[in-house]
Amino acid sequence: MAIVCMTIMVVCTQAQEALLGDWCTVDDQTGERLSVMNFFKGTDGKYHGKVVELCKPEDKDKRIRHGEHKGEPVVGFVVFSGFEFKDGKLVGGKAFNPDDGNWYHAKIWLSDDGCLMLRGGLDKRLILGRTQKWIKKQHTT
Repeated sequence: MAIVCMTIMVVCTQAQEALLGDWCTVDDQTGERLSVMNFFKGTDGKYHGKVVELCKPEDKDKRIRHGEHKGEPVVGFVVFSGFEFKDGKLVGGKAFNPDDGNWYHAKIWLSDDGCLMLRGGLDKRLILGRTQKWIKKQHTT
């Protein structure tokens, strides 16, 4: 029984670790890389994500357009906040859209092909929303 429990703990830890790091957001229509998000575990024990890079030259100085954070730079802004790891997914957090200045319910998980899947929506059950597929950023040394 102890071996089964240890195996489950190792698998869960590996899944959590796989979600961390840098992920490239991709345009649904063109496949073009739009930004790089960094997911991390905060000192509060929850998972968060911030924009670390905007890929298009014309977006480098992009600022939040609406809402309470209007005018703040997008790069460096924490756009994913308060997620907990449960059943192989990051759940219970919120996602911020810099274009409309609103927070949305969201969940995040890894697909079978190793991509990050983000489902965001208006309702907690995420019935009204959409899903995006992101790819892991490959770091070069």
